[in-house]
Amino acid sequence: MWFRLSAVIINLCLGMSYAQAVNVVNIGGVVKTLTSSTSCRIKDWKTQSNSCACCLIKTSAFVRSKTNPYNNAINVCSAKRHCDGQILRSLNPSNLIPADFIPQLTRVAIQNPIIAVNKSDIQTKGSLTPEGVRNLLTTAVHNKIITNEPHVTLLKDARCIYAQQIGETGAQVEQLFLISINMHCAIKRPAGKFSKTYILKGTKKKDKEVGNLRKIQASGLTYYDLQNPRRHEDDLAIAFDVQNFVYNTGSQSHYLSLLELAPGVSCMTLTKQFGQATVNYNPNNPTSVEAYNSLYNDVYYSFYKLGLGLSRLHQRFMKTNNKSLAIPTVIHGDLHMDNIYTDYMPDLATQDMNPLHHTKVTLIDTETFAYALDKPGPVAVDLLVVYSFSVAQLQAKYRVPKVISEVTWHNVMLKPFLLGYIQAWPQQKQAQIWRELKGIFLTGTPQVKVGTRRSMMIDPIRYKMITNKYASPIFTQIGEELGFE
Repeated sequence: MWFRLSAVIINLCLGMSYAQAVNVVNIGGVVKTLTSSTSCRIKDWKTQSNSCACCLIKTSAFVRSKTNPYNNAINVCSAKRHCDGQILRSLNPSNLIPADFIPQLTRVAIQNPIIAVNKSDIQTKGSLTPEGVRNLLTTAVHNKIITNEPHVTLLKDARCIYAQQIGETGAQVEQLFLISINMHCAIKRPAGKFSKTYILKGTKKKDKEVGNLRKIQASGLTYYDLQNPRRHEDDLAIAFDVQNFVYNTGSQSHYLSLLELAPGVSCMTLTKQFGQATVNYNPNNPTSVEAYNSLYNDVYYSFYKLGLGLSRLHQRFMKTNNKSLAIPTVIHGDLHMDNIYTDYMPDLATQDMNPLHHTKVTLIDTETFAYALDKPGPVAVDLLVVYSFSVAQLQAKYRVPKVISEVTWHNVMLKPFLLGYIQAWPQQKQAQIWRELKGIFLTGTPQVKVGTRRSMMIDPIRYKMITNKYASPIFTQIGEELGFE
């Protein structure tokens, strides 16, 4: 049984006094104000699933526990017979641990709490000052809007938070802050070093983007949460939003998302580093040779793990089709290299340095997944955006640095990306998916395949020339190495 928890009505006006929040929630179509005294009886919530969800959210928020509050909520609600094993499984189809599952349930219910801000915290055009960001986060913690973050205790104290305005505003982004936390505050040493921890993003798409993020968090994509310890090492991670906020300036509402910071660097940054190593390469200088080889391997294994993880994600949401394998599924939809982060984290305890085991890939700006949850999209979109943008982008922003030759780029990026995507399939299906990928990449132009908005940025003549000259030999190499030709 599948249960959908939606949150539509939120109106929290929280000032700097840290008064307790009053949450209006919509659970299974039943709209109520949820407080410590709210009844969670079935007759008040229509179904046992709704009753169970009410009890879990209320108990974890308002009932004090000497042990883990989320495990306690499960025990209390089971003892009161609001929940049973079958209902809990229906509410938690991804089988998350209680400390992940119940906060997710709560975040979906309490969607956009409104936080009052001081006039002194607002810049001329309505965006927050760095000081305003710090005050907003401490208010959110004191009002129990942010509850299940590892650094929640540190977020209570503005002295432990550093907010830096970063990047440029654009068509969709109103404001962007890098949030760093002073981890030494935990041991009462505020002079310690600040560590980059979150991104605070203001969206011009307002409640539309926030609604899409909520839709994703109510789906099977929660398995890919960056914080999910049960995620397989070959699977991609998704940097989900921690919490969403709204603040008002006059008649205008500003929508903010606090996002997990993806570990490592973007593939675009990594590619630029490799380009610089290419410029500095000197076969007679061992240091430059080592730097080049190290970055070559970083790029190679990052794109292999991207292909492997993307293929596993695509397959997870595909419906069976006996004729074709590369059928519509859940796709990211905007998979350019600035939305892909990679990090190499070797296991020093076991001395396992194998990059296949310890290269982790994380996707950001994942709001676009929501469109494919409603209507599955063609795998060609995800497969071609990252590749075609790197070789045939009309603007230079996402194109690979010119110092990297086309032959080198196709060997260090396209070949491992395709190998990973193919080898994620059962062996008996790998030859077929290789043929289908070959058709996607080499037949026609990417215009139809990646959608109108994105295809406008791709030079079709250059794309055709590049794929014929460089991508086609890569498919031939893979076919020979894996025994398909």
